[in-house]
Formats: sequence, C-alpha cells, structure tokens
Amino acid sequence: MHIDGASVLHRQTADGIDQVIARDVAEAAVAPNGLRVAFIEGISGSDVIQGYDVGLHASYQLVLDSAPVSAVSWAPAGNRIAYLRHDPTTVTLRVRNLVGAATTTTLTSGDIGRPAWLPDSTHLVFAAAITTKDVTLRKAFVVNVVSPPTTLTVAAGLPADPSIEVAAPVSSPDGHQIAFLSGDQVWLMNADGTRPTALTKQDPASFPYSCRAVAWTRS
Repeated sequence: MHIDGASVLHRQTADGIDQVIARDVAEAAVAPNGLRVAFIEGISGSDVIQGYDVGLHASYQLVLDSAPVSAVSWAPAGNRIAYLRHDPTTVTLRVRNLVGAATTTTLTSGDIGRPAWLPDSTHLVFAAAITTKDVTLRKAFVVNVVSPPTTLTVAAGLPADPSIEVAAPVSSPDGHQIAFLSGDQVWLMNADGTRPTALTKQDPASFPYSCRAVAWTRS
C-alpha cells in the first residue's frame, strides 16, 4: 500500500497487479491484520475518514466529523482508531470504536501531536504542550481511552525532567519503553517516564541533519 506523488492511493497484490483505491488522498493507515485501510481524502483537508476492505475491494465511511481530521492510527487489536480533529483554535484527540455501538470519544484538546497506540489497544501516547504560569513544556502523555483524564497536567507529563522536551513518542511493541524525539535527537525512556536516555548525540553544527519519524521493529 502506498500513496504516489499524485496523491493516489495504490494497493499492489501478491501477483504484482496495481490497484487504485482512491485519488486525492492525504494519508492512509493499514490495519494491523492488513485487511483494512483507513484513509483521508482531500489534500486541503477533509472531515471524513474512509475505510477500505481489501477482501471486498470496497470503500466505506469510517468517521464523519465536524472539522478537518488527520493522524489516523489503528489500535493493534483493530477495534479502534485514533485521530486528530483540527478546530479553528485547538486540536482535539478522538477515538472511534469500531465494535459494539461504534461511539466516538473525545479524549483531550490542546496543542497535541500525532497519537500512537500501546500494545494493549487501550492506551495512547502522544506529545502535548502544557503551559504553567512560568513556562510551556512539551511532554509525552499516556492516557486510557476508556477512562481518559479530565485534563492534562504537568505532573502527568513524561519524563518528569523539565529540561527534556518531547515530540513524536512511540511505544515499544511490548509496551515497556517509549521512543521519542527531543532536540533533534532520538531518546528512549521507560513507559512510566523513568530513565530518559539520549540514543543519538549528533552535532548539528558539524553536519546539518534532523531526526524524524521514530519507528520500532515488530519484535
């Protein structure tokens, strides 16, 4: 599955046949079992998340929201998707249940980054900015999607060290560690925020670079 330079979403079959799923696609995410795809049409913004059934070769509507959406992410169990809704003055993190009553829940709003699932399909990790009377901190937050906190607090931010800013946190496959970006370096910490450690220590003054899109292997 890939999106080409013309924003066309393709699927290539095992025998090499190229199939066009949709055009004008901004982003797409494949379900963990490979049988479904969630995608967003409209490069300029869309409030609809479409689904695609690989076996049936059929598209259907997964989510209809009231503002442009992005950052679609499947839960490992395939029973939920998380996404961001972009309102005029804030970003809202929402979760759509794909089983049972198929409800959509708002978890929190603010200056929020792309969410990533923990392996239990019940917790999400994401970066968010928290402003105190003195400073704005950007930390990782782990929330339970079934019983989310009322508000995000400085005390709940990970790691506790105020000097470490967090972007793009991603859980390890076993849920024990979280990798993230900070100051153009890749860092690692325990899932409870302890022992934050820089994995890279490159000097941007000697070689212009930046670290992006941290990803774990499956094992």
